[in-house]
Amino acid sequence: MEYGADLNGVLTTLESRIASSNPSVPTTIYRKSWHNSSINVFNEVELCLEAYYGLVDDCAKESVEWVRKVEEEIGQNIAFLFVAFDESVRDTLVEKSHLFRRFDMEKQKFFK
Repeated sequence: MEYGADLNGVLTTLESRIASSNPSVPTTIYRKSWHNSSINVFNEVELCLEAYYGLVDDCAKESVEWVRKVEEEIGQNIAFLFVAFDESVRDTLVEKSHLFRRFDMEKQKFFK
C-alpha cells in the first residue's frame, strides 16, 4: 500500500508537468519548461507504467481482488496521465512503447 501511495504521488507530479505543456490552458504560457516537454516526461511516465504493470502482474499471481484494488487505486491516475498527452503525441508513444500499447488496449475499463 505504501508503494502504491508513493506511485500515486509521482503520478500527480507528472500530471502537473504534462498539463503545463497543454496549449489549451492559457496560464501554461508562464510555466513552459524544456523539462516538462512530452519527450522528457515520456521516460518518467514509462517508468511509472512499468511499476504499475509490475504491481498488477504480481497481484494477478495472488488474487483477482488485489488486481482490482490496484486498478482502482493506481490505474485511474495512470489513465488520467495517459490522456493528458495530446493525441498526436499519444499515437507516437503507443507506437514506441509496448507499455503504452498495453495500456492503450486496456484503457476502456477506466473510462466507463
